[in-house]
Amino acid sequence: MTNQDRCDALLDQIKSRSREEHAHALRVQQIAEILGAADKRLSDAQRSQLKIAAGLHDVGNLSISENVLYKNGRLDFDQYEEMQTHTALAEEYLKEFDGAVELTKIVRHHHENMNGFGYPDGLKGEAIPVESRIIHVAEALDSMVHRRNGAKGIASHPRGALAELQKYARRMYDATVVANAAAHLDDIQSIYDNTSA
Repeated sequence: MTNQDRCDALLDQIKSRSREEHAHALRVQQIAEILGAADKRLSDAQRSQLKIAAGLHDVGNLSISENVLYKNGRLDFDQYEEMQTHTALAEEYLKEFDGAVELTKIVRHHHENMNGFGYPDGLKGEAIPVESRIIHVAEALDSMVHRRNGAKGIASHPRGALAELQKYARRMYDATVVANAAAHLDDIQSIYDNTSA
């Protein structure tokens, strides 16, 4: 079984639990592919890993309770702590993949912030894998435009999300990745133009 086969099987599991989560995973994957292609720091092998990791960045959510995952409104402290474990829980789902150590590392760190105030390990700056930084931007952008659980997005289109990303570049997001998002905004917009989910 290839990594793509394993990825597709897990995406099917995500889809069977939530079409909304599945659509989010695919959009993040597409955005990350655009950003990865533009990022000169990545090799072709890293771009291949990025594609898989981006599609499965939230695979750990399969182990999060539904009352937390699909809660409308703000999570309480304990629920937020449970939600944060999804990055570490991904390891169980990725262990059979070729290159599982690298894939797990990328997925584990996609919520780390450049200033060290992210999770789960509080990594800072260059200590965060570049692929994780790309997924962080891709997921943030999609979450702003296409808020889940019925909530309204804070931006009606990628341009509005980009303004938020630019505001927090260097503190939360890798400035190079944000600049690449700005340079390829039309390509990112086309993802939204061509999907209804």
